[in-house]
Amino acid sequence: MKSFPVFLLAISFSTILTAQNKCQGYFAFDSGVAMEYTTYDKKGALQLVSAQKVIKVENTADGILEALVETKTTDKNGKTPIEGQFRMRCKDNTLIMDMTSMLGPQGAGAFANLEVSVTGDDLQLPSNLTPGQTLPDATAQIKAGTGGVALITMNVTIRDRKVVAKETIQTTAGSFECIKMTYIAETKMLGTKAIETAVWYADGVGMIRQESYDKKGALDSKMELTKFKKGD
Repeated sequence: MKSFPVFLLAISFSTILTAQNKCQGYFAFDSGVAMEYTTYDKKGALQLVSAQKVIKVENTADGILEALVETKTTDKNGKTPIEGQFRMRCKDNTLIMDMTSMLGPQGAGAFANLEVSVTGDDLQLPSNLTPGQTLPDATAQIKAGTGGVALITMNVTIRDRKVVAKETIQTTAGSFECIKMTYIAETKMLGTKAIETAVWYADGVGMIRQESYDKKGALDSKMELTKFKKGD
């Protein structure tokens, strides 16, 4: 009988470890997950293909689950203008993204081969979103340069974030039950540009589709998940 409490303790400890290595939310925190995103212009012509792979998932000392993602973006001519890595984080079932992730492959291309630093707010995306919810704005400053000298400074604000619907989205990667959000992405760099955006997220997968619209509300560009491979 003396071993019974020890047995319960072992079960409890195992449960805690399992919980620490899981995150309910809008990203696939599993090593080996591979995704392909394709970007199209307003006429539906292919512009960019971005291959992403989760190469490592680990718990940090402050209780954050962190995924290291390798990315390689190829343009319509088959050239590879952008290669690099970024991190997705999760704490208390809330996805935490830095603001560079909201720029997309085309926006990130401005920072290719430069040292990048980000100060300001992280963008947070709680799990179990429902239509009618509004989420906080986020503002950050992105500096990119070389040798410690900033060559580019961009201020980014994501505002008016609203959860507007639940929809089923079909792509070449499959069929996904999604939550749809809208927001304004405002960038300031040699002028101010505000872009109306709609984005669809699937639980346990991530972003499925993102659409940007011009001042008249017409589709300007679209990026969607075109391949998805589960982890190891």
